[in-house]
Amino acid sequence: MISINEMIENMPEGLSQLEKTRYIYLELGKIFSYNLDFFYTEDDKTLQDIYDEEITVDRIEKGEYKNKVRIVCKQAAEILCEVLNKIGIKAYCIGIEKGEINHVDVIVEIENKNFCLDIINDMKNIQKGFSTKSFGKKDIILPSNSKCDTIDDEETKRIDTKLGYCKNDIYMDDIIEMLKREMKDDSNFKNYIVQNYPNTKIDTLKEDTILSYKVDFIYQHIKNNMPEKEKMEMPELSDYYRYIFTEILTPNENMKRSEYKFYYNDNGEKKYSIISELNLDNKKIYYIYDDEQRGFIDITEEELKRKSKNMIFLSRIPKCIDEDEHYI
Repeated sequence: MISINEMIENMPEGLSQLEKTRYIYLELGKIFSYNLDFFYTEDDKTLQDIYDEEITVDRIEKGEYKNKVRIVCKQAAEILCEVLNKIGIKAYCIGIEKGEINHVDVIVEIENKNFCLDIINDMKNIQKGFSTKSFGKKDIILPSNSKCDTIDDEETKRIDTKLGYCKNDIYMDDIIEMLKREMKDDSNFKNYIVQNYPNTKIDTLKEDTILSYKVDFIYQHIKNNMPEKEKMEMPELSDYYRYIFTEILTPNENMKRSEYKFYYNDNGEKKYSIISELNLDNKKIYYIYDDEQRGFIDITEEELKRKSKNMIFLSRIPKCIDEDEHYI
């Protein structure tokens, strides 16, 4: 069971206020998951009911949540505030308007400085060991008309190394960069093709065929292989793979991909998944997330049609995170 009090008790001694804030931010990021019903619905009343739900530390301590606390931005911000105030760090929630979307961030006051924290946008980063993008990075204007201070990457990395989050001076970002270089190296990637597709004629490969091999490579090597307590759930996993594809594929290649979130009824139980579609010039290739395999597996169009008979909800997922910010 998840315990916030145990998390606080396990906090290393001798940390500064900023280091304590970072510790709590990382630890909460590991146990938060975006609310699945919010992610998989477009019904306004359901969305509002989930948004208004109150989740407190006391409620979490009662053992209601086993592996993940399912939240939206407002609840994530409120829990982060509650925990930080509990350990003596002044924090409060602030509403941010993003066009028609209302978003909630956290402001912490440390040594006469104000920092903005947006934990919900960092959950996928924290759960896969990436550098975070929303810890003290926003210089928003506060109600007092003063700007938020920012934390530079070197300081964040120093703290992460101290806390054991950044190991051997490497984040997951660095591993993805190595993977990108590997795939851009023609000789290396051709060797991969020869080893895995022995009947392929390298010299006559079309761009679409190379793209299909790249997608296969990503799905084969990047899995959700984590202990049950730590594994990512669908919303974070969706954003994680979108990030990977955006980083590794060219913009033109990425435009040939589409993803769809759906759930279906399995003997009265909701089952959630994601379909990935690769739209090539002469055919479509489909993948579906398989929980037992902890990753995407290929599926024929006929199999997909059979599964679609039980689908209750199907919606396209934007190709990149910036296209449609759904974390509210």
